[in-house]
Amino acid sequence: NNAEAFKQHPEYFAGKVAKGTLPVTGKFNVANKQLVDLVVNDAKQRLDVFKKTRQFMNMVSMEPSDGSGFCTTPECLKIGNSADQVFYLTNTVAKAIQKNYPGIWVGNLAYNEHIEPTKFDLEPNVFVMVTNGFNRTKYTTNELLEKWNKKAKKIGVYEYLSVFAWDYDLPGKPNA
Repeated sequence: NNAEAFKQHPEYFAGKVAKGTLPVTGKFNVANKQLVDLVVNDAKQRLDVFKKTRQFMNMVSMEPSDGSGFCTTPECLKIGNSADQVFYLTNTVAKAIQKNYPGIWVGNLAYNEHIEPTKFDLEPNVFVMVTNGFNRTKYTTNELLEKWNKKAKKIGVYEYLSVFAWDYDLPGKPNA
């Protein structure tokens, strides 16, 4: 939705990005206040479109681009690790929409590098979906669910029923 803004502001991304380009798997510089404002406003605009067109929408996603990596600038590291950064942005959006969009959830996966629970509690309208895969922690899925349940009001489980690279869609191979 905001490709031109991102092309004009490479500082919105963690790492080096040339002005006028978009990174393939760019991670956000969540310490950048203008980026956070852009993300909040984008979420509000998406919700407004759904409201005006009378389409049902009960959740807006804040899941970052797939793959590893996160912002390692000193400012971002003050926010915390990968999970803290991902859910800092999620929490900020959730807090910003609570008043004017009651009943709308802000969703995010607990996944990959951001699977461990944050050091802070989440807003009451944040929904966390704990993935049952790509878990690089010492915790089982059940342990992660217990830990996330202390941080978020609503949690769920994301199960990988089939991933082509794992089962090649062969009969009897996928979990589904």
